[in-house]
Amino acid sequence: MRATGEKRVGASRIITLGRVVGWVLVCLALAAFGYEMLLAATSGTWRMIAAGELWYALDRGSLNIAQAITQRYLHPVLWDPILQSALTWPAWSLLGAPGVALVVALSGRGSRDEHQEEARLGAA
Repeated sequence: MRATGEKRVGASRIITLGRVVGWVLVCLALAAFGYEMLLAATSGTWRMIAAGELWYALDRGSLNIAQAITQRYLHPVLWDPILQSALTWPAWSLLGAPGVALVVALSGRGSRDEHQEEARLGAA
């Protein structure tokens, strides 16, 4: 019985961490979208900010390191057609999609059987 409880606590911590990461990504996506809107309001024209452009503006050194590590140690094809094209997507979408996916997937809605099992274990 105790091992089962410890597994639940460990799983609960992982789920909580996943939810927190998801919400952080959603907040970053909203910030990137807000930045796009702010630039559009000040300039009068809408211009999409690519994820790679934002990353370069924030920390170009880490972008260069990520490219070097991916090409040298993983595979060059992984960087050039795959990651490089993903970095041309809007920053808000590249951050928001995995964030929303994590929040929805780990929403915390357990099945009815899980709740009954928890109630039974709590009563014992």
